[in-house]
Amino acid sequence: MHLDKEVKHEEDKKIGEIFPRVLMCGEPGVGKKSILSFIASKDQPTNNRHQTLVSHKGKKLTIEIIENIDFALSLLNDKKNEIKGLIYVIDSTDKGNIKIGKQHLERLIQCDNFLKIPFLVYTSKLDQKEKSIPPVPILEEIGLGKVSDLQWYIAAVDNIKGTLIKVGIEWMQQYF
Repeated sequence: MHLDKEVKHEEDKKIGEIFPRVLMCGEPGVGKKSILSFIASKDQPTNNRHQTLVSHKGKKLTIEIIENIDFALSLLNDKKNEIKGLIYVIDSTDKGNIKIGKQHLERLIQCDNFLKIPFLVYTSKLDQKEKSIPPVPILEEIGLGKVSDLQWYIAAVDNIKGTLIKVGIEWMQQYF
């Protein structure tokens, strides 16, 4: 048994090992980096490309922060990239950011490859309770409930305590 553990550990170290690739999008300042810090593997810190390996309940995936929705769409449209999931972060304290989220969702829906992957929405900054808008009104505002051809999940997250961040990742990992 000890040998099995060593072999598995060595397999994990393979150079160029490929894990499911997930994009994390959203406007600057919505909390993407703080969310990623809660789910990043301790031995794989976020690099300067904002890409990190996440290991949760024995499953691994690579999450890459993409600041620009046009770039995210180009990656989704290029089948060579094999994007397996998309996380979109909305600042729940900013009504303007919610409107931008709706515009981005409308653009994403036009991409055939987007409709084939799980879509996780984090409404961030739940820690600012007096300002934050609950997820159901955000869901209604961005029109996510009207999209029937998409596997989606929405979670209100606390960027300071990390509340519900791992629940969203668990939901997404069931599709890999």
